[in-house]
Amino acid sequence: MPDYDPLTISDEALKALPPAERGAVYKARAAAKAGGAAPAPGAPAARGGAAPVPPPAAPAAATPTAAPAPAPAAPAAVAAPAKPAPPKEPEKPAQPPFVQTVLELIPGSTWQWRHGYAEMKVPREALLEAAQTLRDQGFDYLSFITEVDWRDHYELIYHLYSYNYQAQPLGAILRCDLPRDNMPEVASVTAVWPGAEFMEREAFEMLGIRFLGHPDLRRILLPDDFVGFPMRRDFVTDFDYITVKQLVHESD
Repeated sequence: MPDYDPLTISDEALKALPPAERGAVYKARAAAKAGGAAPAPGAPAARGGAAPVPPPAAPAAATPTAAPAPAPAAPAAVAAPAKPAPPKEPEKPAQPPFVQTVLELIPGSTWQWRHGYAEMKVPREALLEAAQTLRDQGFDYLSFITEVDWRDHYELIYHLYSYNYQAQPLGAILRCDLPRDNMPEVASVTAVWPGAEFMEREAFEMLGIRFLGHPDLRRILLPDDFVGFPMRRDFVTDFDYITVKQLVHESD
């Protein structure tokens, strides 16, 4: 029986053993590391005849629990294309230069911002001068003339723009009041904006406003024998006139 313990023998003593005994020592150590199994048959016994005490077995590794499969991700929402930003409106100065010019030239004129337009109000005696001034300031397009019956007075409203938008991006409104006479008079602006000719003719026959200096002030929509001004608040329809006209038309 060998007088050494194969698990505790020193390396120096192990080198002095015969090859067969060194092999038995290596097998005993390998068996002890594998879990305390007994040495292979023919392995030398421990010193004093006692069987070697194997080291405590390492606890078995816990079997890993399989993680649940992740839920399928929801499809990403498709982002709507961003809308282009609207173009910026031209910045409105505190007092546009053309307004300042009108206020300086025409006594009694006033102005205000209204619905994005610079509105100027001038006495009717200065309407032609104000129109010429605004035309010289770049307002070369008369879009429309509106006439209004305010019960106690009439009003003319001129809507003005510039064909050169880059030089003059703002719109302008020119207003003037007229007395509620039988046939109030005001200067024609056809010499400033020739397109005013037919607009003034319509205002002449519908509201009874006489435009001084108009080249051809006559009716444009109504027959020559029509009595009254149909756009006035106090206009009363002459049904006898309509009946006679209808009879004449049917007889034709």
